[in-house]
Amino acid sequence: MVFPPRRRLNALVGWVLQLRGRWRLRRGDADAAAALLERAVRRDPGAYGTLLALGRAHLRRRDLARARGALVRAREASPGRFALQADLVTRAEGYDLATLTDVGVPGASSAPAPTVKATAVRTRRRPPAEHPFGDCHDLDEYTRFRSMPAITRDEVESADWDALLEDLLDG
Repeated sequence: MVFPPRRRLNALVGWVLQLRGRWRLRRGDADAAAALLERAVRRDPGAYGTLLALGRAHLRRRDLARARGALVRAREASPGRFALQADLVTRAEGYDLATLTDVGVPGASSAPAPTVKATAVRTRRRPPAEHPFGDCHDLDEYTRFRSMPAITRDEVESADWDALLEDLLDG
């Protein structure tokens, strides 16, 4: 199949951006990797490898909503490759694929998935230094945390720290 010149250029630029993004991800810079991989997806929206790497970058950033979106798009781009590779990629980041997407893991029970909303579950723990937003246990908690406004200086100064400490100690 011969691609039009514009499409070939977009695919080439997307491939270069994907390589740079994967390199950044490998070096531990998940924010820069996610930015590069987002640009690569805009250039070549159907690139399975780019979408899977983008999902991994978002998982590493603990942005579960965007990770879920990237994984769904990767599954749509190549269902066969997704079935073979996605579980390994998500487990490498410490997450369970079945809780991030609405499909099960290959080899699992073929019963229909329940309609109950699943939460993302971490399967391994990382050092506390890699948790800049705290230890959120599911997507809902993470979303609520990210939508909270910043604490102002006035709120800190007006807090009754003695009462807060007493409440915490009383349990």
